[in-house]
Amino acid sequence: YSLGLLYKPTDMISIGLDFRSESKLKFSGIADVSAPSALLSLIPAGDITAPVTLPYNATIGLALVPSKELTVSADFQYIGWSSYDKMEITFTETGYVSTSPRNYTDAWIARLGAEYALSKEFDLRGGLLYDNNPVEDEYVEPSLPDSDRLGLNIGLGYKITSSLSIDLAYMFLRFSERTIENSHVDYTSGAAGFDGTYNSSAHLFGINFSYLIN
Repeated sequence: YSLGLLYKPTDMISIGLDFRSESKLKFSGIADVSAPSALLSLIPAGDITAPVTLPYNATIGLALVPSKELTVSADFQYIGWSSYDKMEITFTETGYVSTSPRNYTDAWIARLGAEYALSKEFDLRGGLLYDNNPVEDEYVEPSLPDSDRLGLNIGLGYKITSSLSIDLAYMFLRFSERTIENSHVDYTSGAAGFDGTYNSSAHLFGINFSYLIN
C-alpha cells in the first residue's frame, strides 16, 4: 500500500509526505548449467523459486515557489533496506535451498532540484542528490558493487502545443571508490569473498512525451 499527504500552508509553499509499504514478491524460473560433464551432477539446476521483500520507503518533501518562473524543491527519503537480509533460491525438484546473506542496512537519499520557466514554451531544470548505500563492506561483490553516490542532473521541457510536450533529461552518477579487504566468505556453500577496489560511474538519459487530455 501507499499513502500520501500534501499540505499547502501558502501559495508559495507545499509540503508532501509519502509512505510506501514493503512488497513481497516471488520469482520463478529455470536454472540452466553449463559445465564440464564431470561437474554437472554437483551443480543444482532445474525449476527454481526466489522470494524477495522490497523495502518500505518514507519520504518528506518541500517545494518553494518564490516567483511564477521559479520552483525549488527538496526531499529526504528513508529506505528500509534491512528487509533484504538474504538471497534465497529454492530448487523445487530436489528441495535444495541456496542461501546467500545480504544483510543490507537501512539507507537514505537527499535531493535538491529547481525548475525555471525560460518562456511559455521552455522549462529548464537541474538538481543534485546524495544516495547513502545500504551494503556493508563485507557483502560488496561484483554483481552489485554499490557505494555512496552523488548525482547531478539537467533537463529541458518544451511545450510543442498547448496539449503536447516533450521533456529531455540527463543524469550523471558518481559512485564513491570502495576498497574492500574483509569480504564475507560462506564456508557452508563455498562462496568466496570478493576483495578489491570498486570504482564506477553511470550516465542516464531520459525522454518523455506528454499529451494533455482536457
